[in-house]
This record gives sequence, structure tokens and C-alpha cells, in this order.
Amino acid sequence: MSENNNTNENKNAMADALNSVHDVKIGDIVKGEVLAIDDDKQLIVGIPGYWG
Repeated sequence: MSENNNTNENKNAMADALNSVHDVKIGDIVKGEVLAIDDDKQLIVGIPGYWG
């Protein structure tokens, strides 16, 4: 039962994180860390403190 509670809490935490996403638009200036570059040469960037 405890494992099921943890799973639900993790799902809720992930849902909250996804709901807090703000769009970064072309031309926005951000400071972050490059996490990856995909095949289309698009950057995946982590922005510290961005999740609130």
C-alpha cells in the first residue's frame, strides 16, 4: 500500500511540474545549462529555479 501511495505522490509531483512549465520563446534571454543537443541541433536546456 505504501508503494502505491509513493507512486501516486510521484505522479502528482510530475503533473505539478508539467503544469508549471512556461514557454520560452525565440528571443527570450535565459541563463541555464545545456543538457543535450538533439539530432535537429535543438538544445535541451535546464534553467535553474525555473520550476518555481
